[in-house]
Amino acid sequence: MNRQQRRANGIKGNVRTYTLTDVQIKEIKASAAKEAIEVSVKAMLGLPLIVLRDDFGFGKQRLERFEDRLIQQFRCFDEGYIDLETLKKVIEQETGAEVL
Repeated sequence: MNRQQRRANGIKGNVRTYTLTDVQIKEIKASAAKEAIEVSVKAMLGLPLIVLRDDFGFGKQRLERFEDRLIQQFRCFDEGYIDLETLKKVIEQETGAEVL
């Protein structure tokens, strides 16, 4: 892009160009994926805690106990001990509630 085009587009100064290796690109992607997962997990943990507090009157002890059990279940899922289909079947068979 020449100087006239940069001025027309409102770009001030030089546009920096970076050269990255395949390894660096993979690291950037992995870091972004990890960050997205962390944010998602925090949201999926925080939202039920708010509902349990607001709608069901859970206090500190019950919320902490719920959080601990939820994290334990998440680790079981993450390590491949359980899958979403199994969770769905168990909940439906034991409670009759259709979820997931």
